[in-house]
Amino acid sequence: MKNLKIYCVTNKKLDFVSKSNYFFGWVGKEPAPKDYLTCNTQDNIFVKEKFYSELTFHYWYWKNQLKNENDTDWIGFCQKRRFWINKNSVNINLNYQNINEHLLNEVDKSWENSNSILCDPINISGAKKIKLIKRGWRNIISNPNLLFGKDRETINVHFDMHHGYGNLNKAISLLDEKDRKEFKKYVNTFNIYHPHIMFIAKPEIIEKWFSTLFPWLERCEEIFGFKNLTGYETKRIYAYLAERYLSFWFKKYSKYLFIPFNLYHTLGSTHFFEFPKPHSGLSLTNIVLNGSIDSTHFGSIMGRTSEYTIQTEEIVNNFRDNMGTEKWVNAFHPMIVNDNLIIIPAKSTMYFKTYFSLPYNKTYVFSTGEEIILDKNKEYTAALYFRATAADILKYLNEGSKKTLEQDNFKLFDGELTSTNQVPLIIKEN
Repeated sequence: MKNLKIYCVTNKKLDFVSKSNYFFGWVGKEPAPKDYLTCNTQDNIFVKEKFYSELTFHYWYWKNQLKNENDTDWIGFCQKRRFWINKNSVNINLNYQNINEHLLNEVDKSWENSNSILCDPINISGAKKIKLIKRGWRNIISNPNLLFGKDRETINVHFDMHHGYGNLNKAISLLDEKDRKEFKKYVNTFNIYHPHIMFIAKPEIIEKWFSTLFPWLERCEEIFGFKNLTGYETKRIYAYLAERYLSFWFKKYSKYLFIPFNLYHTLGSTHFFEFPKPHSGLSLTNIVLNGSIDSTHFGSIMGRTSEYTIQTEEIVNNFRDNMGTEKWVNAFHPMIVNDNLIIIPAKSTMYFKTYFSLPYNKTYVFSTGEEIILDKNKEYTAALYFRATAADILKYLNEGSKKTLEQDNFKLFDGELTSTNQVPLIIKEN
């Protein structure tokens, strides 16, 4: 079997895949873990890391490591949460316990007549009209049909909406003439591309790809520079450009196949509180459970082999009562209120996301109280729930926060919010 080498680019130590045969490329600011390849030595562009992202390692590999590979090898690249997987592992929910057995670790016979592998494409069409109007109004002016057909949401339109209007066209104008017209037609025709700068290829193809990509991006630096690249959408514009160009280039210059990849959410941890930041006022402990029991808010879950015990919000109330309401409020409430105030400007939209895993185990003082037994054979759904009382919040705001609210004419939210979506709760045996 021909040799397969996968380089996973990361800025976090990935202990949960330590048993794999992956090589790890380090782009983090902190010292690299033992045995991780660093890209701040020899010929490198490490100073551009926050703009080039994983391409920082790709460049180092191209200049310093690629020449040492055998011509018969297959060389692949992936990211810290996006991994190449076996073809039978597409629908597997990857976690820190099972991921190593599902990672791609050998060349498949179906690759015999190919010299490159791309990950399965994603479709970028289907944006809601309100989002098109808000983000793509310039595109709509030039092409009103965008509002009436999702198939017209091309790669170029999507890039305009999310990474700066006209930026992709500016970059394309700097391509070599052999690709310029074709790539422009490609991005204005198709609404799918192969994401995350993930590919597997023979060394000769990789050499041609990097020899084309990096000189182009260097020319793009003359337009975009670095000083004005701020925020999520534009800071890493060079990586976003490479991502779109990759989909075109490999299809034109190589014999390619598609194979699946999988997204690993939890990065080895058993649970997260990131809604939108640790200990936020939008708390994951506020979950509405729906099923064959009354709707209940719960704070923790303890896993068993055949059943799951849910501890309800009552345990928090019990602890508060035992501690004394006044002491509870004075100890915790001011800190919670001031540290987790979320300001949303008028006529704006703010998106939050979170990851959490079940079963969720807690071992601190809230581990006793009212319980509900879930039947693994029944169906349940869960929604996020948020409650705020403006009077209580205002009472414990510090003077700085009060001044901000007054000067900018912000209003405190008063009431209850429940997410409109209902997420299925799936219970599995250990």
